[in-house]
Amino acid sequence: METFKTVRGVPTKVVCYGKHVDDDLNDVNFLILVFPGNPGLVDYYKEFMTEIHRFLSDKYPDTPIPVWAISHAGHQRDDLAHHLFPSLEENEHLYSLEGQCNHKFEFVKEYIPSHIKVTGIGHSIGCKAWSEVIKMLDVARGTVVDPQVVIDEKIPESLPEVVKCFMLFPTLEHMAKTPNGKWFTGLIPYYGFLEPFVRLVTVLPTLFHRMMLNVYFFGKSVPDSVKRTSLQIFRSDIFHKILYMAKCEMEFVLDLDVATLDRNLDKLFFCFSQTDGWMPLEYVDDMKNKFPKMKFQICERGVEHAFVIKHSVLIAEAICSQLDIYNK
Repeated sequence: METFKTVRGVPTKVVCYGKHVDDDLNDVNFLILVFPGNPGLVDYYKEFMTEIHRFLSDKYPDTPIPVWAISHAGHQRDDLAHHLFPSLEENEHLYSLEGQCNHKFEFVKEYIPSHIKVTGIGHSIGCKAWSEVIKMLDVARGTVVDPQVVIDEKIPESLPEVVKCFMLFPTLEHMAKTPNGKWFTGLIPYYGFLEPFVRLVTVLPTLFHRMMLNVYFFGKSVPDSVKRTSLQIFRSDIFHKILYMAKCEMEFVLDLDVATLDRNLDKLFFCFSQTDGWMPLEYVDDMKNKFPKMKFQICERGVEHAFVIKHSVLIAEAICSQLDIYNK
């Protein structure tokens, strides 16, 4: 169910429900692939993925439909010594936002056979990654020309097709101008003063980290699995890669990629929240004006941007209500 694959030189965690990434996939025609938000730890999505896989198994009992998720490069490792990451200082190109998008494209190209029809699920910045991967696939096929997209020469003769993509609480434009983005960018100038404290926290015992998480989640009904996964963030090498990616998001997620979204609008379904500090409702209204035929849902039950903390089942149910593998 879990493994690590080296993608662009970085050990990368892959969680699989149903057929495994190392299995023979000749009898698989459909696959669900999840790109996480930031932090990009795929263990946060296990409950969510379990619900989707259960729904698909019940609805299509004779059709194997794997549900996979891939971590962001450098965001998750196990305790084995050989799962060490290339350093951030010497490899910023691997851990930047652009690097993470290239990382996802490389995984799709290398590990998903071309006959499989892929349904993508992106969360937060994972939606931007899916937008970029879809564009890169089109450029690689020669159906789209974009001088800003550079594809290496090692492209297979055929590539898998993304037939549908669910964009959950997407961060697709001007992140630094959102309420949460303003708060985050306001802290950046002071990080030099905060870094000694951050480094101290990362070397403290795990017991102290658990206490911090219990305080942070106090009063919330949070699964223990979420707290266990969050412990990884206290690892210094992981924390700094998460922070670096977030800085890149503030700098490079600017204007909406109208051309890519419009070209693929028939395969996209958006899920928004009424209280999303990363995707305020005025951004949603702007998208509705730009894409009058956009298919979307606005959650009305207090679902937070980080839905995996408390609302994995609810969002999985919302996706499953729209999920039909035989129809776009």
